[in-house]
Amino acid sequence: MRSTAAELSPSNDEIDSKAKLARNLLNSDSPGKAEGLLRELIQTYPYEGEPHMLMGDMLMRKQEPINAMHEYKEAIDLNIDYLDKKTPLFQGKKLKIAVGEALAEIDRRIKQNPEDESMKNEKRTIYYLYRKIAGGCGG
Repeated sequence: MRSTAAELSPSNDEIDSKAKLARNLLNSDSPGKAEGLLRELIQTYPYEGEPHMLMGDMLMRKQEPINAMHEYKEAIDLNIDYLDKKTPLFQGKKLKIAVGEALAEIDRRIKQNPEDESMKNEKRTIYYLYRKIAGGCGG
């Protein structure tokens, strides 16, 4: 017997409650506890954008904008509504700031080591995100 998509999709209530807990931990300055919960959520629900978005937020608080950028990219790739102003999930303004911070860090590292190919690759990811944000935010 084949499973339906509804049977295979995770319980929204479970994801929502754990995401809310992670958000509360982040807001109460408990990034270590939030990180553990978010890693568990990402592993359990790899196709849900919210845990990636929250992981990006946590990494920004830890001043790791390049790593945060990757989590935000994953979240956007999983749920484009994060860039749609007409949805309650819209995060475009925050993402634009985060991508700007990541670009500044990448540029700083390239200036220190112009031969660093990994940072040049990171820059490609930045430009991808800028294009996605510009398209999703309407300009």
